[in-house]
Amino acid sequence: MLSLVALVIVGGAGTAGWWIAHLLRAQEKQSRQLADALEANELLLREIHHRVKNNLQSVVSLVRLQMRGSEGFDALNSRIKSMIAVHEQIYKHDAYAAIDASELVRAVVSEALAAHDARFKVKYDLYPQLVSAEKATAFALIVNEVVTNAVKYAYPSNHAGDLDIGLSAPFADGTTTLTISDRGAGFDPSTVKSGTGTRLIDGAVRQLAGKFSFEAQGGTHFTATLKLA
Repeated sequence: MLSLVALVIVGGAGTAGWWIAHLLRAQEKQSRQLADALEANELLLREIHHRVKNNLQSVVSLVRLQMRGSEGFDALNSRIKSMIAVHEQIYKHDAYAAIDASELVRAVVSEALAAHDARFKVKYDLYPQLVSAEKATAFALIVNEVVTNAVKYAYPSNHAGDLDIGLSAPFADGTTTLTISDRGAGFDPSTVKSGTGTRLIDGAVRQLAGKFSFEAQGGTHFTATLKLA
C-alpha cells in the first residue's frame, strides 16, 4: 500500500513538473512573439515619422521653389519646420506617446531663428516634462509663432536681440505656463490687428485647453497656460 501511494505521489509530481515546464515554455514562446511584434511596431512607427518628416521637408523645398522672395514665404517655411521638429523628436527618441517638451522648444526656436537668419541670444528656463504626441504640433506652432513675431517686430532693424523662454513645472490641475519675452520695441495694443499668426496661436492654445495673453512693458511678454499631457 505504501509503495502504491508513493508511486501515485511520484507520478503526480512528475506530471505536475511536466505541465509546469510546458507552461513555462509556452509563456517564453509567447513573450518572444510579443517582443518581436513590439519591435516590429516600433520600427514601423519610426519609419512612419521619418517619412512624414522627409515629406514635410519636400514640401519646404517645393514652397521654396514656388514662393521664394514672395510675402509670407518665411512664415510658412518656419511653420512647416516647426512641424518637422515634432516628428524628428518622436522618431529620434522612439517616443510615440509623448516627447520631451523642453527639447521640442529648443528645436523649434532654433528652426525659427534659422528660418529668418536671426541672431538672438536666447535664455532658457525650461522644466523637463512631457507633451503628448497628439498635442505636440499645436505646442510647437505656438512657440514658433511667438518667436517669429519677436524676430519680425521686436528687433526689426538687424534681427538680433535677447529672448527669454520659460516653461514652468506642471501645477496641481495639470497645466503648465509657457512664457516668451523680448526686450525690444514692444507694441501698442490699440493698433494690433488679428492676423494669421494671432489666429493660429489662438487656435493652437484652444487645442491645449489653455489661455494666453500679450503684454507690452519694456518689450513684449507672451504668457500661455496650457495642458500638455
